[in-house]
Amino acid sequence: MLKILKEKTAELHKEVEGLNDAGLIMNHTISSPEYKKLLQQNLRAYSTIENYINEHSDLLPAQIKQFVSTQKSAVLRKDLAQLSEEYEATEISLKQKPSPMQLIGMLYVIEGSMLGGMMISKHLSQCPALQEIKEHHFFGGDPKVHVARWKSFCVTIEASDYSEHDINEAVLGANAAFNVFKQTYETPLVVS
Repeated sequence: MLKILKEKTAELHKEVEGLNDAGLIMNHTISSPEYKKLLQQNLRAYSTIENYINEHSDLLPAQIKQFVSTQKSAVLRKDLAQLSEEYEATEISLKQKPSPMQLIGMLYVIEGSMLGGMMISKHLSQCPALQEIKEHHFFGGDPKVHVARWKSFCVTIEASDYSEHDINEAVLGANAAFNVFKQTYETPLVVS
């Protein structure tokens, strides 16, 4: 299932990656206001998706529930607080009741995103505008922990058999999550 999810979401995934300012970290040109904006945007997206999954977590199989958390939103809030930035994310409305497989697709997106975050984290220390920041929580942490969690997620997902309908539902959920990111990155934020 994970291979199909990756293939069927690749185009939207690539589009979303092109909309955010993470590339400015990769080429070391990000400014402090741009970094704050990126954290704010990510908080809005992760908060929306994590809270939605939490709200409907009773639909998930027991073995998947271990991956439901608000950890990513929490570390984004920590990063913003460290920058003396008070910001409360206005969540994007996800009105429909999801299927369990749609929730799994959403989890796939937010769990997988931490792998990209590990790559980005390697470049933070080379960004002149971010030198005053002592510790990055969202784009940080222990890479071994992130990799172990991702591997555990993959093993857990691949331990079950899925029908074509299940996989299509998971793709719908993953694309819904990517669309939350897309909408977030396309919505202008005031940068101070």
